[in-house]
Amino acid sequence: TGPGAQVSVDTINWTPATSGVTALADIAEFAALGQGAFTLYLRDADEHGNSGTDSRALVKDTVAPAVLAIVRADADPTGADAVNFTVTFDSAVTGVDATDFALALSGTAGGTIGAVTGSGNSWNVEVTPVTGTGTLGLDLADDDSISDLAGNPLGGAGPVNGDFTGEQYTLDNTAPAVAITAPATNAPVNGTQPIAFTSNDATGPGAQVSVDTINWTAVISGVTTF
Repeated sequence: TGPGAQVSVDTINWTPATSGVTALADIAEFAALGQGAFTLYLRDADEHGNSGTDSRALVKDTVAPAVLAIVRADADPTGADAVNFTVTFDSAVTGVDATDFALALSGTAGGTIGAVTGSGNSWNVEVTPVTGTGTLGLDLADDDSISDLAGNPLGGAGPVNGDFTGEQYTLDNTAPAVAITAPATNAPVNGTQPIAFTSNDATGPGAQVSVDTINWTAVISGVTTF
């Protein structure tokens, strides 16, 4: 029966309000507020002058979230079957899933984005299985599905503006090429003959030899004997 409900952010200027329809952006004074805490006031009076009031503490946040970093979470270089990346945002966000990311690949490297876990501003993205040799990186491809707790989309309204290029792993899943060059095939040996071989691996722990595939001995070509 009264003139209707009104809302205010300063108790001086009042804006007519309809429940479930009026937004804070409809209050002219809201735009002038700084980021941070403020109070929303509500008042309503009937035709007899009886007034009801209420208020609620809120936090203004109109700043779009952003990605701070996408970094490797495992050893690099690697030949592992799975690798992980840690994705850090500048504020707590929701809506993060596998569709928000893309792999950056070179060489014969390959992989599939798997589980995405985490909460708040820190998330983990697993890539599995990982195959091939080359580089594998993780990038965020913004489609506005990620937003902060106030509803601001990543990078602001519109896709792409929140894109981020992450770190890369160097993958090595190519086995070294090795060959025994001495003794000759089916040669009689008494244990004193040097074992000679070739290997194109320059980064691993070194060659090993075995006569039972269970016990392995470090070997130096042309030096180690039986």
